Amino acid sequence: MRGLWTNPAARVFYAVAEAPSAHVVTALVGEPELSHWNTVAVQPVSEL
Repeated sequence: MRGLWTNPAARVFYAVAEAPSAHVVTALVGEPELSHWNTVAVQPVSEL
């Protein structure tokens, strides 16, 4: 986990995680079933 931010008024959380692939992050989010009670979007990004 590289960082975690929130917009409490909008009830939105943003997290930046470093992983070998987006599939690893998706599995990490899916394991504790976060996507069952939240909307989760995994977006792979690159450093500029």
